[in-house]
Amino acid sequence: MSALLLLFLSAQSIAGTLILIPENTKARQIATELTKGIPDSEISTTLTKDAEYDLIITVGNQAFLSLGQNLKTPHIAAFVSYNLINSVEPTPYQRIAVYNNPSPIDLQASLRKYFGEAEIGYIYSDPQEPYLNFLKSSGVNIADIALENGDVFKSLRSLYSHSKLKAFYISENRNVFDRKNILYVLESLYRNRIASISSNIALQSRGTLLSIVVEESDIIQKTISIAKNWKPNATIEPHNFVKPRIIFDDKLAQSIDIVLEDSND
Repeated sequence: MSALLLLFLSAQSIAGTLILIPENTKARQIATELTKGIPDSEISTTLTKDAEYDLIITVGNQAFLSLGQNLKTPHIAAFVSYNLINSVEPTPYQRIAVYNNPSPIDLQASLRKYFGEAEIGYIYSDPQEPYLNFLKSSGVNIADIALENGDVFKSLRSLYSHSKLKAFYISENRNVFDRKNILYVLESLYRNRIASISSNIALQSRGTLLSIVVEESDIIQKTISIAKNWKPNATIEPHNFVKPRIIFDDKLAQSIDIVLEDSND
């Protein structure tokens, strides 16, 4: 076989693991950490049609969505949201999720532990939102309301007037909460003496009373462990969560006269 033909074949078939990321610094930092624990892996912002890999790892929702539904290569969706994975159509190829959210069970347990049977507010843009449906079906006392005409504050005012809220869960739904409104949402909850709950670590120092967060390093290590143990036709749990860290702010609770059911974690 000629050297030219060998070069052509090697270009058409690439073994190993591709780590697919969006073009941003944070995703590249995470991908770099993944390569340290996953042999024969490389980072890219694009998936070449002709390239064939043993395994593809996407980092974040954007990279996951860029794959489409026709990929046949086994795939680990790391740092992906629970709502997103459980809202898209299933695919014929092996897809393993490592979520950037706490599991619905851990979230439900924390809400019940700290707020008992009290009403907890929730604004949704889709009534079929997986997190919302799980919490409601598991017995958490959820006072939920639709996003009104794209205005989160209209929805909040409706909740304030029709419910006896003790707490409010700030979901990861970017159609509801974004960088422009989130600080005003936290301020509104504080003024109305309602405890704010979030799974976003960035909000922990911005006025969230109860934070239920998963650590970036734990997601990275979980992804590495799955990738290193992966092999064709292996049976691997498709839904993977890491244990969340629970953080609550006693001083904030006192300032808005909120008494947690159990503040001894």
